[in-house]
Amino acid sequence: MKKENCLKNQRERGAVYRLNGLFACLFACLLLLSGCSKVTQTDIQFTTGLSEHELFKIGQEVCTSQQAAVLLASQRNSYEAVYGDGIWKIPIGESDFEGVVLDSMKALLAQMKCMVLMAREYGVTLPEAEKRRIREAAVEFCRSADTGELAAAGVTEDDVYQVFYEYRLSNQLIDELTRNVDVEISDNDARIVQIQQIFFSAVDAEGNSVSPEERQNRLDRMASIKQRIDSGEDFGKLAEIYDASQQTCFSIGRGEMPQVYEDVVFALEDGQVSDIIETDKGLYLVKCLEDYDMEATQVHKEQMGVVKKKDAFSQLYDTFTAGLTSEFNQSAWEQLSMSGEGKIAGADFFGIYRTYFEEQ
Repeated sequence: MKKENCLKNQRERGAVYRLNGLFACLFACLLLLSGCSKVTQTDIQFTTGLSEHELFKIGQEVCTSQQAAVLLASQRNSYEAVYGDGIWKIPIGESDFEGVVLDSMKALLAQMKCMVLMAREYGVTLPEAEKRRIREAAVEFCRSADTGELAAAGVTEDDVYQVFYEYRLSNQLIDELTRNVDVEISDNDARIVQIQQIFFSAVDAEGNSVSPEERQNRLDRMASIKQRIDSGEDFGKLAEIYDASQQTCFSIGRGEMPQVYEDVVFALEDGQVSDIIETDKGLYLVKCLEDYDMEATQVHKEQMGVVKKKDAFSQLYDTFTAGLTSEFNQSAWEQLSMSGEGKIAGADFFGIYRTYFEEQ
């Protein structure tokens, strides 16, 4: 029963992570990119040559404040629906959550403009049927959003259409240029194992390496625990007692842990308990609950395929954008906000996009 409960909890956590991952999907265009952005590099030309509603220009492509408002308002609504409107001022490093999201949206908008230019270069276009669906999506966006707030932001249906068009074209470009990328991955390379573990860290509460005497003390305690397990005591109960972390059940894939750890863990069979494993991070005892989680392995295989496509696309993208020129209107960008003016109730760009283009 302990094994089943642990696996059940592990998969429930996975479902929560997938739900939270929907927020990451709001940056779907960034998923296959290297993170390079022409308006976040140091060679930006700060300019007064753009109008007050033009945020930046890359090549001949201009991003307007109205286009940005479509994405910013949608992102704002998504986060506030879950976390409330107090989330924006939460400190993150030297900035706050609002600053982090604004920077991410700036990168996304810039990459969309780069990819519009790139699509033109590679001859990638959208068929008329797609353009009609984009128009339908734009109409639905405007019907769902607060009309007064749309007007206050200066956002028109054509602005919304343009953002949907560029977002869709960006994804189409990725599909076209990675269509022939070999994403074949073996089950063994993608294999996920479900484990329980007991861990003693190699550092103290202040983050300093423990003394040789304390290391030996922890090694002796771990050896004593191993003896009790070998004598028949329940691994899970001992993990709850001796492991200071809140989680003792894990899904492990290759490349996530030190090689010495993986060599032992991936050789275990269901129900087997390892000998003590020592790495630079500390000491481990591991019990294998499931040496081949078929469902998780399949998901992992798909994720690894996405990474391979990302790497292939990033090479083409980085080469193309290296030759682009850019201008950035700092004063116009500073007028944008996630927490102040600019709210558009009902704006849901990403949800509408999924309905029209990912749930067909």
